[in-house]
Amino acid sequence: SPHRVSVFDRIVPKYTRQSDTPGYESAEIDAIRTYCREGDKVVIIGAGRGITPTIAAISVGEEGEILAYEASADRISQACRIIQHNNESEQISIHHKIIGKAEDVAGKIGSASTLSPDELPNCDYLEIDCEGAEELILEEMSMSPRIISVETHETKGVSHKKVVELLKNHGYEIVEKTDKTDQVEGIRHLVAKLKAE
Repeated sequence: SPHRVSVFDRIVPKYTRQSDTPGYESAEIDAIRTYCREGDKVVIIGAGRGITPTIAAISVGEEGEILAYEASADRISQACRIIQHNNESEQISIHHKIIGKAEDVAGKIGSASTLSPDELPNCDYLEIDCEGAEELILEEMSMSPRIISVETHETKGVSHKKVVELLKNHGYEIVEKTDKTDQVEGIRHLVAKLKAE
C-alpha cells in the first residue's frame, strides 16, 4: 500500500499517523526540543503512540534515559513499534502502569498495575499527558524535576487554573502556554520551570 504522508515524517521518520489532527503533540515536541538537555533523565506519563519518548531519546542523546508509563495496552504495543522502528529502544523503557488512577484511557487497560505519583523516580524533565489525572499527579508527586510539561484537559474535569496553582505551589514558574483548543476542545499545554534552576 502507498505510504501516507504524515506531519511526523520529518520528525519521526517511520511513523504513520492514523487519525490525529495535524499538529498532534507539537507543543510537547517543541517543549522537549527546547528544554531537554544532553544526558537528562526524562519521565513521561502517557507514552501514547511513542512519539514523545522517541523525540526525548533523540534530544537527550546516548547518556540520557527515558522512562515512559502508559495505561493502555493498545498504546503500549503501538509505542513499542514506533520506538523500535526509530532505533531508540536502548534508551527508552516503557512500563504498563497507571499513575495515580485511570481516568480516560485510550483502549484497553489490560494488565496495567498502579503506581502512586509519590513513587515516580526523580528526573530532570517530566511530561504529564494523562487525560484527566494531572491534578492528582501534581498533588501527590514528591520529586522536583527541572522542567514539567503538562497537558490539561478541562473537558475531563481538570481545572487549568488549579494545575497552574499546583505548579506554582511546588516552586515552578510558567514559561510557556499553548492553547490547543483548535485541535481538541478544552486542551492546553504548559511548560513550567523550577525557580531554583
